[in-house]
Amino acid sequence: MASGCNVGKTLLCFLLPAILSLNIVATGDPEESKPWLRYWAVLSFALLLELLLEKIEGAAFTTVKVLFVVWCLAPVEYNGSDVVFQYVLLPVHDCVQILATETTAIGLPLIIKSKEGVEDIFKILVSTVLHPLLELVLNKLSEFMSFIVTYYE
Repeated sequence: MASGCNVGKTLLCFLLPAILSLNIVATGDPEESKPWLRYWAVLSFALLLELLLEKIEGAAFTTVKVLFVVWCLAPVEYNGSDVVFQYVLLPVHDCVQILATETTAIGLPLIIKSKEGVEDIFKILVSTVLHPLLELVLNKLSEFMSFIVTYYE
C-alpha cells in the first residue's frame, strides 16, 4: 500500500506538473511560467513541512495532502499555489528579507570596527615586536658576519 501511495504521490506531485511545466516553458512566454514557478516553490515548502510532520499518519492526513496538491494544481483563479504563495510564502520571505537587512545594518559596522581593531593590533605588534626582533636578528647577523670576516682574514 505504501509503495502505491509513493507512486501516486510521485505522479501527482512531480511527473504531471513537470510535463505541464515543460510544455509552458517550451512556449517561451515568461508570464505563463510564473504560475508553475509558484507551484514548485509551494510544493518545496509543502514537502519540507511534510518531513517535519512525518509522525502524523492516517487516511485523513493523506487525504488532506492529496487535496492540497490537487488544489495547487487546479486551473482555477484561487488555486492553492497562488494563495499559499501570495499569503504565506511572500510575507514570510518579506520578513526574512527585512530581518536580513536589519541584521546586516547592525552587524556590518561591527564587523568593520572589528576589522579595524585587528588591523590596529597588527600594526602595534609589527611596530613593537616584529621590527625590534628583526633589528636584533639583523644586528646579530651583522656581528656574526663581521666575526667571520675578521676570523678568515
